[in-house]
Amino acid sequence: MANIEVISDELVNVTEKSTTFDEELLESVTDKLRSIVGFASEQNLTEDVILQVSESVIGAVDNILNIPESTFETTSSKQVSNEILTTISILTEVIQKTSTNNFTYSGSNIILAVVKVDRTSFPLRTAIGGAGNDVIDISTDEGTMSNMADVAYVTLPSAILPLVPDDSKAIPVSVFLVNSPKLFQGDRPSSSSIPSSRDKQNQQPKITVVASPILTVTIEGTDIKDLPDNESITFVFPVNQSSAEKYNGTNLPARCVFWDITLEEWSDEGCKIDKTTFTDMVACRCNHLTSFAVLLV
Repeated sequence: MANIEVISDELVNVTEKSTTFDEELLESVTDKLRSIVGFASEQNLTEDVILQVSESVIGAVDNILNIPESTFETTSSKQVSNEILTTISILTEVIQKTSTNNFTYSGSNIILAVVKVDRTSFPLRTAIGGAGNDVIDISTDEGTMSNMADVAYVTLPSAILPLVPDDSKAIPVSVFLVNSPKLFQGDRPSSSSIPSSRDKQNQQPKITVVASPILTVTIEGTDIKDLPDNESITFVFPVNQSSAEKYNGTNLPARCVFWDITLEEWSDEGCKIDKTTFTDMVACRCNHLTSFAVLLV
């Protein structure tokens, strides 16, 4: 591949006009991003090159998320969404393997933090988001959380440490927040507006709405699952009630869910609502790691 930094920079420039993309152009750009990350994962590139390419690739994805949601709901674009998520997953692995430093990106649609955390820092709390997507705070789980607008929280318990190889003095943690469900499109009409049931009186379909950011948390090289209930992973999400009320009315029940990659749909298996005193926030407790959100039905 020619100069990988130049090619990835060019894609950032191209995707700045992503609102005009049709399905074919979206697929073409996605293929290029996948090729770039695939090349980076196979070559012995320097840390500086990896970080520069990563910045460009994530920047291009950030731009792509400005495309109208309807474009992502077609059959071909659903596959593109899966490829983008896979590309980001591979990229975080490349960063973790190559970089000795932490990597963060904060854009208009997404935030990514790829960090290495000392074992003594667990339980570990991450605050990510904010009105300007400008909050990325990773620290020990001490004190109380503040109710900052549009900030999501995830707390990783010490119970995950025995699942990580003992030779890993630093735990490779990646946290990826997306403000839109556009990349989470399954076989149903839309992952952000899923017909779930019918109102008995007027036979109008109720809508299931993704009413929070989507938060993906991974520990590279480790499958975190089946944690005990009293040592599970906790999330606190800002929730936009108005996004669902325009379809279904007020006082909508919330569901804590994760994205099932195999079934390509939201599932609440292993997750449940937890208590929180925050206004316009929903707390969740889950026994595994993947991509999480809050649904309102």
